Amino acid sequence: MPINIYSKRNQLLIKIISVFGIFVFIFSNVFEVHNLMIFSEPKLRLISITGIILNAISTILFIIVIIFPTKFQFFGFVVLYYSIWIEVIEPVSGIPLFLFFLSATIFLARGLLYNHKKLRAIIFAVFFIGFLLLPLRSGADIFLKSLIQNLSFTLACGAILFFFSLILQNTPVDKSLNIKDYEGLTKRDCEWLNAILNNEKYEAIAINYHMNLGSVKNRFKVIFDILEVGDKTGFLNKYSDYAINFL
Repeated sequence: MPINIYSKRNQLLIKIISVFGIFVFIFSNVFEVHNLMIFSEPKLRLISITGIILNAISTILFIIVIIFPTKFQFFGFVVLYYSIWIEVIEPVSGIPLFLFFLSATIFLARGLLYNHKKLRAIIFAVFFIGFLLLPLRSGADIFLKSLIQNLSFTLACGAILFFFSLILQNTPVDKSLNIKDYEGLTKRDCEWLNAILNNEKYEAIAINYHMNLGSVKNRFKVIFDILEVGDKTGFLNKYSDYAINFL
């Protein structure tokens, strides 16, 4: 059975992770402020200042996730920020590429740019090439060492994903969603969900059913809560290739 990242249990885990992350950022900022006070070299001071800013931004984003756990894509942005920061100050480390893949996984899980798969692939490719080429500024020796390390890590990750996908392919999945199985959902809800799958906007649904937009949005919130998909993005990411029916 696939993991539902929008279940109440997992949303609670996301909140706990966010709280833990905030404590990490606070302690990290204490460390960076201490470094800022003792460092005199401009480059080291700039690194500390950048770290303080990143920690502050990350704290704000994690607070938002605590309030709205379905917005866990902010985890991805935070991880991406730190991957770039570490890549700049320590180009030989394999941590930045690992964090980049982690951020990409979070974005995919959330369904970011779901309707723009080509654009998503281009953005991913640009960032990946950037991570490979950034160590060039540190000289040919460091670049070559970093390139071999990053490509080896990418190959290992690719192999893991490939074999994991084979396991998933061998697991039969019923690509249908019977709305009638969910208490509190109606045939009209089924029609609305199919409209969403056909890229109809909330405004169009409101007009077609002679309802005000606020009522339609409130009803969709109830529907998404019952289905445990978080919101429209979560629904499309999970059920885009499903047949939605009321039988």
